[in-house]
Amino acid sequence: MDFALARGNPGPNFVAVVSRAWVHLSQLQVEYVKHHVEEVKHHVEEEQAEMFTKAKASSADMADLGARMAARKDELLAQVA
Repeated sequence: MDFALARGNPGPNFVAVVSRAWVHLSQLQVEYVKHHVEEVKHHVEEEQAEMFTKAKASSADMADLGARMAARKDELLAQVA
């Protein structure tokens, strides 16, 4: 799953899986998961800031771009469902 698709959230499927498995994780594993969730959030924030700044400065049709991105997100999420 491409976590960047979730717009700053590591993803509903990921969170559900981790939530169910959480009770079976050692403290080290819990810290590992927390660390990587924070890394993903930080990476998404950086990518969004850079991408959206460039997109707004371009001559791209923002409504069309948004529709295309939403369609692609739905397509990718359907693949992992």
